[in-house]
Amino acid sequence: MRIVLINPYIKSGKLFHGFMKKIGSSLPPLGLAYIAAYLEQNNHEVIIIDNRIEQLDLKSLYYKIEKFDPQIIGITSISTQLLYTIITAKFLKKKLQNVKIVVGGPHASSAPIELLDYCKEIDYIIKGEGEIGFLKFIKNLNKGENLKNTPGIAYKNNHGNYINNEPIVIEDIGILPFPARHLLPMKEYRPSLVNYNTLPSRSLITSRGCPYNCSFCSKIYTGKVRFNNEQKILEEISILIDQYKAKELIYWDDCFTFNKNRSIKLFKVLKSNNIDIPWMSMARIDQMSKSFLIEAKKNNCWRLGFGIESGDPQILKKTNKFIDLNQAYKVIKFCKKIGISTRIFLMLGTPYESRDSIQRTIQIAKKLNPEIVQFSYFVPFPMTKDYEYILKNYPTFDSQYYFKDVYPDYHNLDKLVFTPEYISEKDLKKFHALAYFNYYFRFKYIIGRIKNNRTLLDLYKNLSIPFNLLNDFVKKIF
Repeated sequence: MRIVLINPYIKSGKLFHGFMKKIGSSLPPLGLAYIAAYLEQNNHEVIIIDNRIEQLDLKSLYYKIEKFDPQIIGITSISTQLLYTIITAKFLKKKLQNVKIVVGGPHASSAPIELLDYCKEIDYIIKGEGEIGFLKFIKNLNKGENLKNTPGIAYKNNHGNYINNEPIVIEDIGILPFPARHLLPMKEYRPSLVNYNTLPSRSLITSRGCPYNCSFCSKIYTGKVRFNNEQKILEEISILIDQYKAKELIYWDDCFTFNKNRSIKLFKVLKSNNIDIPWMSMARIDQMSKSFLIEAKKNNCWRLGFGIESGDPQILKKTNKFIDLNQAYKVIKFCKKIGISTRIFLMLGTPYESRDSIQRTIQIAKKLNPEIVQFSYFVPFPMTKDYEYILKNYPTFDSQYYFKDVYPDYHNLDKLVFTPEYISEKDLKKFHALAYFNYYFRFKYIIGRIKNNRTLLDLYKNLSIPFNLLNDFVKKIF
């Protein structure tokens, strides 16, 4: 079969707002690339249209797809950008009525029946990890068999009844081929301005799954963490270096550091094969130890990102983010001592928020004092615990916000999805601006960044956030 996989169009000027326009990232859609590779491995003809990069309008997108003449079009979905998925599906179904429209991704996996009910142009949804489910769906569709027993599928049958099957969890992710990067415009991708030292920087995923249960997190890869073995990772990294000229790596695993022994084994395999390349990843504070951090530094870790989320212990407890802020301080201080840069992520506006808790979050950022702090607005994703809590406790909340507007960058939204009780949208925006201003315009921070510069590019990157913040700050405060 001929299959088109689409990362929906977002106007380049709408993907990021305010200061994020200057420092936002463009990263390859590895989820689509994994599905494409698995389909290719099973003798299907696939193209990927990453329309965030190609920026095709709907007519141009249609002409490109029509030329390929597919039987199936697959579109990915993210809650804050769902409207573009729907617009794309509606337009293409009108033009290509005999082509099956299939949607996957986080939103479709979380709320499949609601999405099918809202957008009649979507024929099928593939939930969860899509590689095996998509292939089984195609095989059954080809044979004309009844699809109701296909795992991971959701659709409306000829009798008007919804079928909503449990997704497949791929226990051995080693069976999957490497992502089909050859179908992507790899030269066009780059991480955030503040998230690399040397380009090209290439991303990869070495494991799937997250054993934690944060109440705000919408995730496809749930439950047990499943790892690729070290030899397979070595092979993929070699490809990234040889074919895609990687000079740095970003591990985009949910839990790259979950199994520290596995990470150290990987370091040894890379070193024994003369691969000496800087890398960064996300990590959890409660997974860190001094011995592991020393090994990571020895093996070219230049940055770790930590989701701290709040400076209020009660909010950490209510959101199931069970970390110790004192431990966070010790970990980040030790990282600084041995030369690992740190980036932390904090949320403002959770349903349990108060003005005092926001102040505590701003203060914890200054206490931890990492190189980069990112303050995001809280966004309730469908079927998360926080979303369900809001439905019960905030009767005016628009539970279908994602059908009405696009919120592509929830790090710096123009229009907020949700505001907690007793805090207005205007005031929350002020808190957001003040949080950034209070952190990045400290004399201690600016002098520290200037001292740590090695090149003019370093100086530009290190000071880009504070000076791009000024315009936003003035708009929100005055």
